[in-house]
Amino acid sequence: MKDLDSVVSPSPSATTLDRLLGQEPDDPTDTMLLERITDCERLIRRLDAVKATAVARLVGQTSPARRGSRRKDSDAAPSTIEPTTLVTAMLGPRLALSPDRAAGMVRASTELVKDLPGIHDLMRSGLLDWIRARLISDLLHYTPEAPAWFRPGCEQWLIIEERVKAVAPSKTYPELKRMIKQLLLGLDPAAANSRHSAAARERSVRVEPLPDGMAGVFGRLPAESGQKMDGVLDAFADARKEDAKANGITEPRTHQQLRADAFAAVWDALAEGVDLPLARDSRHDVPTTPDGLAQEQPHTGAAQDPCPTCGRRELEETLDAHESHQRQDLADFGLSPVPPGRIPAWWTIPSLPRRKGKGPHVVVTLTDTTLLGLDDTPGLLQGHGPIPADLARRLAATPARITLLVLPGAGRPLSEPDSGCAYGRDHDTDEAQRYRFSQSLIDDITARSQECTYPGCLCPASLCDLDHLQPFGKGGVTCVCNVFPACRRHHRMKTFGGWSARLSEPADPFPPGTIVWTDPGGIEHPGLPPDLPGCPNWALPTPVPLPDGDDGIPDLEDAMTSDEREAERLRRWERAAEQDTDRAERRLRADQQAQAWLRQSARSPQAPTELGEPPF
Repeated sequence: MKDLDSVVSPSPSATTLDRLLGQEPDDPTDTMLLERITDCERLIRRLDAVKATAVARLVGQTSPARRGSRRKDSDAAPSTIEPTTLVTAMLGPRLALSPDRAAGMVRASTELVKDLPGIHDLMRSGLLDWIRARLISDLLHYTPEAPAWFRPGCEQWLIIEERVKAVAPSKTYPELKRMIKQLLLGLDPAAANSRHSAAARERSVRVEPLPDGMAGVFGRLPAESGQKMDGVLDAFADARKEDAKANGITEPRTHQQLRADAFAAVWDALAEGVDLPLARDSRHDVPTTPDGLAQEQPHTGAAQDPCPTCGRRELEETLDAHESHQRQDLADFGLSPVPPGRIPAWWTIPSLPRRKGKGPHVVVTLTDTTLLGLDDTPGLLQGHGPIPADLARRLAATPARITLLVLPGAGRPLSEPDSGCAYGRDHDTDEAQRYRFSQSLIDDITARSQECTYPGCLCPASLCDLDHLQPFGKGGVTCVCNVFPACRRHHRMKTFGGWSARLSEPADPFPPGTIVWTDPGGIEHPGLPPDLPGCPNWALPTPVPLPDGDDGIPDLEDAMTSDEREAERLRRWERAAEQDTDRAERRLRADQQAQAWLRQSARSPQAPTELGEPPF
């Protein structure tokens, strides 16, 4: 099989440019058109690299403009116009760019050429486009996840640049963004925990009036709350569509309209009073002795060293404090606190549809050492991205189901000799020889591949089909080595669209666990395995402690009484209604003036010769 780089040269020459700008070929084949499109894209990328170099050189050879004080006795400091501003002013009119866009291009070009030469080399080779190159530069230079000491040229900067350079050509924009953020988050895990605590103090929900009788709801919530809310709203919307379909009714509302109606319905129901069922909370179940007493594991290692037992005890104390705080929140709002050992069983609502055997849920992936508190390697919240270790521990401490993954580089080989399976599984079991998937196999597959395995597709695995790489009817087994998630679109491409997919082999130039997709032309496109906590590329072990930030400044709203807050809310809505009315009146007057101008123009076709003095 061929890969894409062997089909099209990464460096189109002048002859290639002449061919592309020449006459269109008569009756071109699909392969010819694909090569033509790829050549055009590679050439655009190389020209963008040339443009970035020219912009950076122009900034470098432009001297700043300086002006001294206008009067000798003035205390004002001399004024200076920086070279980037001067170059921006020259390029904007030439390229018909707004000042902001021109300034962004000049800044990104200068930083890319100066601070990220490896990324710039990818552009010059035609392997990376300007949009992804600028994303890399912006994230490394300005992302808040980076520690204060992270600067161009430092050791960690060079390491991250090399890692990004190695994989950037094969990653899409969202994949690159997620990878860089997870690497930056791992530079200083302790600071990431502090930033999460500071961000949690800024949580808020606001309801703002919008024109045309609508309102906007804007919230800043913990990531797990946002993920859970998103999943429940999807489930409510899907349940309504399924119910309408079962009753032979056509549901006229879109999915987003159903989500909005479900969101409003939840608050309408709460306003009327809804009792949620309670279930037993088994999260604190621990091994017990024959007499029913909990087993206390001894401390292992030196007295000053962390150990799993101490980490578990500390985690349980943190969890108890968190749950105590939640119960107090309920009491503060006039709600009945959940009794100890019980938990609101919101997942038991029968109308919520289930995906891959589960209702709305939150999936977090983290290493065993992070769970036990032995290190602060960031975790992964499915659908959200990397999260600080403290948050990952809190979420993982209350699991409904646990899936243990042994990843490459975790201390044992990915495959075992003579097993017949890349993951060392037994293919002679009943599970491997039946077509239907067990829940444990579904959990294993969707934990390893949390998105569609087609290159660049970000469809969550919970929405994907699970497909056999080698069809079950043709000798394929039901095993993690032969089952993979693919969204419905790419599943159909594999089934009857001329595409095929296979698990990579040791001789392939791809990482273990890669799903290799082959298009109808025989070109292979690797769907690389995701970076998960514990994988070598997940984070850099370079923790550097930073000073804690301020505890935040109290909001002015906190000082208001309930009556003052309600009055302010009513005034805000009244102002919005007045602004809405004013906008409608101005729009009506503008339409009337335009109609009058058109009528006057029809009566007097000649334009006036005297315009008078300008109004400035």
